[in-house]
Amino acid sequence: SGFSRYIFTYFSSFAFAMVLSVGLMWALYGVAHLLDYTPSNGINILAGGMLWLQSLVDSHIPTLLNVNSYWLAIVLSIFFAALPGYFVHWLCHKFRFFWYVFHRCHHCPEFLHPLGAPPAFAFEFFLVIPSGLVAIATSKLIYTEPLVMEMALWFTFGYAFEIFNHSIVHYDFVYRNFFVRNMSRLFGDRGVYHLMHHSAKSNDQTINLGASPFLFWDRIFGTYRKPYEEAPPLGLTNTPKIHYNPIRIILSGISQILFELKENKNWLTRLKILFGPIHYQPPKSKEYLILAY
Repeated sequence: SGFSRYIFTYFSSFAFAMVLSVGLMWALYGVAHLLDYTPSNGINILAGGMLWLQSLVDSHIPTLLNVNSYWLAIVLSIFFAALPGYFVHWLCHKFRFFWYVFHRCHHCPEFLHPLGAPPAFAFEFFLVIPSGLVAIATSKLIYTEPLVMEMALWFTFGYAFEIFNHSIVHYDFVYRNFFVRNMSRLFGDRGVYHLMHHSAKSNDQTINLGASPFLFWDRIFGTYRKPYEEAPPLGLTNTPKIHYNPIRIILSGISQILFELKENKNWLTRLKILFGPIHYQPPKSKEYLILAY
């Protein structure tokens, strides 16, 4: 049936993205092996890197506002630590390169379930790293030491509600359940608040971007929206017809950007291809995913 094909396509795209991620890790391991690094070397490097990072933050990041309260420092750190993540997510919805290469595939499904939402492509990992480093540094700005473990525990606990983020069948339950909905609100873009971000209605994909408590940064920057009483239609804006091919879903954005860079020789146009708004269309383009609106 069409529904079975749909479920299979997005489960396959999820698996394909994971294979690409593992392949990337193996490629990095292969390079390390050529340089005579072993897994134990890697563990030592990771441990040493964490100690180096701790030392770097302690010695180079000043405490600009010592709140003198451990618990207040944790609360403020949780709020400030969410800002880099908000910014990275905003980038993915603002500029063409980040949208097509990293994030569009994640917004394709019209029926969301935990294994049916393709992950943002593996290379988004390289956007998360600097975001995490900034998050570590922020706590040092307001307290005498970086509160790495405390924030890690907070975000780990918040993941208990992650199951509701990409599951349309839970929408009605989360919206009407006082405890789950308010815990989702406490941890930021969880439950119905994040699922609304996957709405296919015009302009909805730029709402509820952040993971700050009570979507604080969304409220500050004007991207907060209350959940609809009923689940909205999901998928890309205006629900275009697309190729139900897992490889196209994951790699179509990269293919389009490479085609545009090759076919458009003007350097100003190439800059717009990479860093223009997501709705910009260069003179020569080729769509590898969308069939028709």
